[in-house]
Amino acid sequence: MRTLRALVIFVLPVIVVIGGFTLGCRTEAPDAGSAPLVSANESVGFEDMGGADSVSHRSDIGFLSPVQYDTGGEFFSDDVVDHLMATLDELLARPETLEDFEGQANLHLWRYTTRLNKGYLTPAQDSRVVAHLGRLAVAHPEAATLFERGSFMVTNLMLGKEAPNIVGSDLDGVRFELSDYRGKVVAIVFSGHWCGPCRSEYPYQRLLLEVMDKEEFVLLGVNSDGDLQVAMDAKVQEELDYRLWWDGHGEKSTDGPIATEWNVTGWPTIYVLDENGVIRNRGARHEKLITIAKELVAEMKKNRAPVDQ
Repeated sequence: MRTLRALVIFVLPVIVVIGGFTLGCRTEAPDAGSAPLVSANESVGFEDMGGADSVSHRSDIGFLSPVQYDTGGEFFSDDVVDHLMATLDELLARPETLEDFEGQANLHLWRYTTRLNKGYLTPAQDSRVVAHLGRLAVAHPEAATLFERGSFMVTNLMLGKEAPNIVGSDLDGVRFELSDYRGKVVAIVFSGHWCGPCRSEYPYQRLLLEVMDKEEFVLLGVNSDGDLQVAMDAKVQEELDYRLWWDGHGEKSTDGPIATEWNVTGWPTIYVLDENGVIRNRGARHEKLITIAKELVAEMKKNRAPVDQ
């Protein structure tokens, strides 16, 4: 069984690409009635994994590739934060942005926050970024909500922040909370069976559940399928033996209350929290997610060792 799963781990990414799926998407579920917001190889997953956008600079995107902002768990330098804010300003001032400001600003902010989640912000940098977004909200009142959501992300959803609690109902209608799992390493997957790249995660999720100790680690999902039965069938047929909040009951299934609060626009989006509920990674996928989960569990054991002895 382990040999078979290992084979799937290495072969599946090739199949996914050949099959026409991207490694991540910003499309909405079929019932949402809108087209993809970005081209296939500009997806959150593809960028985060060093794909087509991993060149030194993309003039159409403005920002460097996310991987080039990765601090390896360290704090950003002030120069990098200044560069990110200046790039956002430049993108928002482009003529093509002004023609469709709300739509384009949403895209630029998504890329901006994706890159901010590649390192840690000092308290002073945090304050500067939030103040900058506040000024943009005043300057562009028609898109103020977008900048307010960006500020919420910087304040609550960046590395080193304690994740907001999630309260909702699972696929059986039973309410539960993220805080119920404090004391364990937690991976939260925003996903949906409608999304090809999300489905590519299933074998890795099954392997993750197989290799991790349930007393130390938990995998949770936020499902965006508009049809509850689709989500329930996928959970059984794909052997997704973990608990899911069903969040697809809004006017648009991808705009459920949980996904909206967490400002999720790329599917899948994955957060990993330590045992204290602090965000330690955003964007890890496939075998990288398994590696990070193992590292955080090992760190948790090490931190607890003096107390246990």
